Amino acid sequence: MEIGGPASEIACFELQVVGGKPKRRLSIEAVANEALENGRIRLIFNTPELRPLRAVKPVLKTPEGGFQDIAVPKNFDLDNLLPISLNDLRKIVFHRASRTSRPETLTFIMDQVYRSPENGKFERIEAAKILAYQALENIEVDAFSIAGARIDKALGWVPELPDEYGVAKTSRYQSRISLLYVRYLLDLFQDNAAAVDKDLRLIFESAGFVKECPIAAYNLTLALLSAGLIASGRGDVAGAQTAWSKVIELFRAAAASMPSIKPATFTELTVALDAAKQASWALEELRIRRSIEKNGLTPEKLAREFSRLRNGNACSFMAQRLRSVIAQGAAPAAPPPKKAVLTPAPRMTAQTSMDLFDKGSSSMRVARSSMVDERTEIFDGAGIRVVAVPRNSPGLLVVSFTGRDHAPPAEIGAGEGFLTKNDVDAVHVISKQNHWWNTPDWSEALKAIAAYAVTRGGPEIVTYGSSMGGHGALVASKPLGAARVVAYAPQFSVDPKLVPWEKRWLSDVKSIKFMGAPFADSVAATDCIFIFSDPFFEADQRHVMEISRHAPIRHLRVAFADHDVSRVLSDCGLLSKITLQALRGELSVSEFLRSYRAHRGRTALVYGGVSRLLHQRKHIDPALAFGRRAFEMLVADKSGKANAERDRLVTGYLELLVDQKRAEDALSVSEQWRDRRSGRHFVFRRLEAQALAQSGQTQAACDEIERAMAERPSERTTHTIAAEIFQKSDDAHRTLEFFQRHEGDLSRYPASIIAFVRLLQNYGHMAVAEQLLMKGAASSPKDEKAMKSARKLFGAET
Repeated sequence: MEIGGPASEIACFELQVVGGKPKRRLSIEAVANEALENGRIRLIFNTPELRPLRAVKPVLKTPEGGFQDIAVPKNFDLDNLLPISLNDLRKIVFHRASRTSRPETLTFIMDQVYRSPENGKFERIEAAKILAYQALENIEVDAFSIAGARIDKALGWVPELPDEYGVAKTSRYQSRISLLYVRYLLDLFQDNAAAVDKDLRLIFESAGFVKECPIAAYNLTLALLSAGLIASGRGDVAGAQTAWSKVIELFRAAAASMPSIKPATFTELTVALDAAKQASWALEELRIRRSIEKNGLTPEKLAREFSRLRNGNACSFMAQRLRSVIAQGAAPAAPPPKKAVLTPAPRMTAQTSMDLFDKGSSSMRVARSSMVDERTEIFDGAGIRVVAVPRNSPGLLVVSFTGRDHAPPAEIGAGEGFLTKNDVDAVHVISKQNHWWNTPDWSEALKAIAAYAVTRGGPEIVTYGSSMGGHGALVASKPLGAARVVAYAPQFSVDPKLVPWEKRWLSDVKSIKFMGAPFADSVAATDCIFIFSDPFFEADQRHVMEISRHAPIRHLRVAFADHDVSRVLSDCGLLSKITLQALRGELSVSEFLRSYRAHRGRTALVYGGVSRLLHQRKHIDPALAFGRRAFEMLVADKSGKANAERDRLVTGYLELLVDQKRAEDALSVSEQWRDRRSGRHFVFRRLEAQALAQSGQTQAACDEIERAMAERPSERTTHTIAAEIFQKSDDAHRTLEFFQRHEGDLSRYPASIIAFVRLLQNYGHMAVAEQLLMKGAASSPKDEKAMKSARKLFGAET
C-alpha cells in the first residue's frame, strides 16, 4: 500500500524502528524536521533505548489491530504525514533531544495536530498555547503573527468547551484566561501598545470568576501585575493601585478555595502568592513615594520572575518591549535642564588628543573635566548592558564584568564604587542574566567598548572581574587587546562538555546556549594574567589548572578563602591596595604573599576555611577548634556586618557539629546567630532540625523542617534530611501529610524519591510508596539506582 490521498483516509500510523535492538512499534512520536525542504522523513524524536536508529519505516494499523507495510514514494507530500496527539506534541516541543523552534516546523506540527481526528477542541487550544510559547521563548518574530492567528481561533473555540473539562485546570474559564494571557504576550512582543491595553482590559474584566476556577489566578495575577507596572510607568497612579489591589484580591480568593484543589496545583498557586507579595510591596512603595522608579518592580524583574518565560533572552526582550509600551502611552516628559554644550573640536586622532592633553591644552582639560562625573550607557543589548564611567586616569581603562547574581541584573558594575573613588576610568559590563557571557550580543558589546576606548585616547585596557565576572574578563581579553587580566576566583567554563565535574552552576547551565570562540582563542594579555584563588579549594583550583593550560598566569594564592576570595582580602584590609597594584601592573607576587600571611589572622573567614578543609580531611578535633574560633570572632565583631559569606561560615560550623552529633552545641550556635542572619534561612532551619532530632525533640524537628521546605521546597538536601527526621518521629500520619503536601517537589529527584519510598513503606503506606517509585522510574528511566531500589523494594518484576 502506498501513502496518498487526503489525510482523512489515513487512519493511524505507527513507526517501525529497526535498530540495534528488536523491532518496535511506537505510537506517533516523530515529525519531519527537514521534510519541508527535501521531502525526506527524518525522525527527530526517539527514546534513548531506541538509539542508534538504522531505519525508520511507517506502517498502517489495520482495524483488526495488525500492521500493514506502506511504501513511501520519493515525491511523498508530507502534508499527508501523521496525525499527532497532544501528548506527542509535548514530547516533540519539550524533549531536549528533539525540541525545535523553527517557525516552519512548528507551523507544520500545528497543522498535523489540527487535522488529527483524535484531537478535540481542548487539545487544539493547548497546542496553540504551547506553540505560541515556543515562538515567544525563541523570539521567532516571523512566527508571532501566525501564533496570534491560532490563539484568536482558539479563543473562538472556548465557548464550545464543557464547563469542566475533566479537572479545574482545563475548564472553559481557565482556557480563556490562559489564551488571553498568551495573546497579551504576543501583542507585547510585537510592540503593539493599543492591543496590549485591550488584552489587559479583557483580562481585568474576566477576573470575577476566580472562585469557580482558582487555578486561573496563576495567569490572572501575572497579567494584572504587568498592568499595574504599565500604568505606574505612564504616571497613572490610580490605575496601578487598582491593578495591584486586584492581584492581592485574586490570590486571597484563590487561597480560600485551596482545600478543594488537588496537591499538584499548589505549585502554580505559589506563583500567584509571589505576585501578590510583589503587588503588596509595590503598593506600599507607591503610597510612600508615588514613583515607579522606587517601587521595586521594574520591567526586568517582572519579565524575569513573573512572565512564565524561562529563556533569559526572551525575558530581556520582554523587558525592552514593556518599556516601549509604557513610553507609547506616557505623557511627554518635561525637557531636561539645559547643560553647557562644548563646541566640538576639529577631528583629531586618538594620539593627537592624548598629546594635547599631556601638553596642557585648556580645551582638552575642559573636555576631560566635563566627563568626570558622567555615567554613560554605551551599549544595551538583550543580555548585556555596558556603562562607561570616565574619570581621570590617563593611559588606563579598566573593563569590569559583573559576577553571578541571585537576581540579575546588578544595579551597578563590578567594583564601580571602588574604581570611581580611586579616579580610575572604567567601563562596566553588566549581565542581565547569569548567562556566563554566552549571549548573542557579546561581540557587539565588545565592539562598543573598543570604540569607546578610542575616544578616550587609546588607553591601556585591563579586564577585571570575580567568578563569572572573572570568566568574562578572561574571554574578553583577546578581543579587547587587554594588557592585563585581574580575576578573582575565575571559572574556566560552565559548559558540561568542558567541565563535567562542575556541579555548582547547574541551575544557570540549563538555560544557556553555549556559543563563542574556544577559550584558548579568546584569552591573551600582552603583560600578564593575575588570578587570585584558594589553592586548597578544589572546586576552584581545577578551573585555575584548566586556565593555566591555555594561557600563562600569575597565581596569587589566597589560602583558606574558598570561593570568597574578594571578601577575605577585604576583611584583611588588602583588597583595595592589591587590586590597584594589579590593575596598574605593579603587583609583586612575593610581596602579596607576605602581606596576606601577615594579615589573614584578622578575618574569621580564614579560620572557617581552615575548619572546612580539616573537616574534609577527617581531622575532626582541630576542625572543631578552628570552627569554634571562627564563630567566636564573628560573635565578638560589633560592626554589625551581615553577609552571605559569614552565613556560610556559620552553616559550615553547624554542619560539623551536627555531623559529630553535638546537638546542644549546634542549637546554641544557631540561637546566637539567629538575629544576625542575612539569608540562607532554609539551611539554618534544616541544620537546626537535625540538631533537634538528635537531642530527642522530634516534633520540634518536624516543625523546623516544615519551615525549611516552605522556604526552599526544591532543595534535595532538605528532602533527605526531612526523610531522616520523619523516620525518627515515628509519626506515620504526619509523615503522609508532609509527603502529600510536598509531593510535587519530593518527586523531582531520584534520591528524594528513594528516601521517601523507603519511609512510606516502613510506615505501611505501600500503595503510595509504589506509586511514587513508579513515577520516579518513569521520569528517570536511566537512573540505575532508582531501578535497583525498585527491584529491591517491590520485587524483581518491578
